[in-house]
Amino acid sequence: AYLARVARPGPEEAVVVDDLVLVFDASGSIDRNRLFPQEKSVLEAFVSGMPPGRYRVALRVLGGSANAQTAPAPFHRGELARTVRGLKWTGEETPLAQILTESAETLAGGSGRVRLVIFSDGLPTRFGRYRGPEPALAPARLLAAEHGERLCFHTIQLGDDPRGPDLMDALAKLT
Repeated sequence: AYLARVARPGPEEAVVVDDLVLVFDASGSIDRNRLFPQEKSVLEAFVSGMPPGRYRVALRVLGGSANAQTAPAPFHRGELARTVRGLKWTGEETPLAQILTESAETLAGGSGRVRLVIFSDGLPTRFGRYRGPEPALAPARLLAAEHGERLCFHTIQLGDDPRGPDLMDALAKLT
């Protein structure tokens, strides 16, 4: 398990996010016994260290069922931590392109600062086959172009597949 302290802004600092979307990969490309527990532990530590503030948080689970997804809601550490503890490995495909397209709908008409934090091995798959980064990068580019400086992608890659950085680095460099 990873330990984290709550990040608290200093005297002349502030939380500069209005909406945070946490994207968690529970898909079939994630090794169920080795990588999934590690990834979940990193996400749990991230949530336990999130700064207090008045921002909204949504959780999107790659490969997860509809009930694993949460709508944007005011940040509440206890509720979010409980949801994260309950996450299960699914073994399904990695619909990152779909999650990014749905994020465009969520962001439409907004004016606040949005951060997408993606926890993944960086391996988009469909029907068990690696699809490469482009299907996910296309909607990410559209999001970045449409929302400019108010949007930022943060990526946390887990696993050691050499193809993972192809997507994760490219996403981070977009914003």
